[in-house]
Amino acid sequence: MNLASYYKEVIIKALSPLIRTKWVRKLKYVRFRRILKINLSIRDIHKSNNRCFVVGAGPSLKNIDTDKLKNEVVIGINQAYLDSRISSVKNKYWVLIDYFLMNEIPLDTLRAIEKGVGDATYFLPVQAIPICQKYNLFEGKKKYYICFSNLAEPFDQISDDQLDLSCGIIKPHGTAETAMICAVFMGFKRIHLIGVDSDWFTHKTPEGNHFYKVADNPYCVDNKIQYWINHNNMESKLHYGYLLYRSYRLLWEALQKRNIEVYNASGGGLLDVFPLVDYEMLFDS
Repeated sequence: MNLASYYKEVIIKALSPLIRTKWVRKLKYVRFRRILKINLSIRDIHKSNNRCFVVGAGPSLKNIDTDKLKNEVVIGINQAYLDSRISSVKNKYWVLIDYFLMNEIPLDTLRAIEKGVGDATYFLPVQAIPICQKYNLFEGKKKYYICFSNLAEPFDQISDDQLDLSCGIIKPHGTAETAMICAVFMGFKRIHLIGVDSDWFTHKTPEGNHFYKVADNPYCVDNKIQYWINHNNMESKLHYGYLLYRSYRLLWEALQKRNIEVYNASGGGLLDVFPLVDYEMLFDS
């Protein structure tokens, strides 16, 4: 660690208790307050709905009969659209907050994602506003922007205001967490996870991390392969895995206080933070 990085880390740790207070954190969102205020229009819009499905792109999705979701409300994540059955669901939202999506991947790939997802309501990071405006991405689609905390250190607990899309939310370690926060904000009381395996850090190569092959997704070929090469050591992967699962646990604790139910119906992977359920049993009459 060089001297600059050392002092940055010291300063972040020293100021974290202050930065994490509600009134200080809200100052960070002033710049986007008008855009974030629009999110109030979807607060509790699904309060009368009993459940939704958060769909990830983990390898377990291959074993899921996603045709059963045609009459459900689906919140898709990143490349889950590569399952055409998911993209054909009519009542769906799509969460695109992956760092690579808005910073490194080619414009053609973003357009492919837009085409693949089809008609949906999108949740995007505020950092995506310039590129969306410049290239007319997701034009004519409903879009809601999310502002995240930029703290490097995880929170020790999650308060209600950190789940409020109208003023900024916690910075998650996984897209599924953001999807769950969106679901709660929209009023869902029961959330089922499928394809959320959260076991990528156990694989030696990117192949096998998702239900699709790497070669089928230019996004992975162009960017995540190089990222994997740069971070392919067990210490880095286990450290991120720890932060990811810790973040899951903190979110689960916060949601339980609000009487929100979350179940993992993936049928695969390592995610054991949430109660496990049989996907097929969710559709028994």
